Amino acid sequence: MKPTVSELPTPMTPGRAATPQRTGAAAFAHAVESHDWAAIARTLHPQIQFVGPTSRFPKMGEYDVMTAIDVLGIAIKDFRHTSMTGASEHPALHFTGRIGDVPVTGTTLLDVDDMGLVDRITVSVQPSRVFTSAVRT
Repeated sequence: MKPTVSELPTPMTPGRAATPQRTGAAAFAHAVESHDWAAIARTLHPQIQFVGPTSRFPKMGEYDVMTAIDVLGIAIKDFRHTSMTGASEHPALHFTGRIGDVPVTGTTLLDVDDMGLVDRITVSVQPSRVFTSAVRT
């Protein structure tokens, strides 16, 4: 059974060893795993930027970023987050999945602003050639 986002390993808040950080990253991760497009959109800053595995330039704005997230969701099957690391304003969400019959791993780097909104998403997928060929076919 896959863990929920609240069960993912997270860094601890300094000085409070038993209290995991609560940021926009957890809400974003939960929304992505739930395929809840409205919830994903609520976690995004209005000037969101997205850099993906095949991006030459960042995608800007909610419409283009949501489209890119949708493409990732279509390409990567059995997607699940395995851990969350990093500081609350720059967390990394690690994930696994598959493209066709090929297992993939990846990382989603987030920049979270002072309001808890995600203002930049950078996604990498390994092996990258599998993702690139899946998206271009």
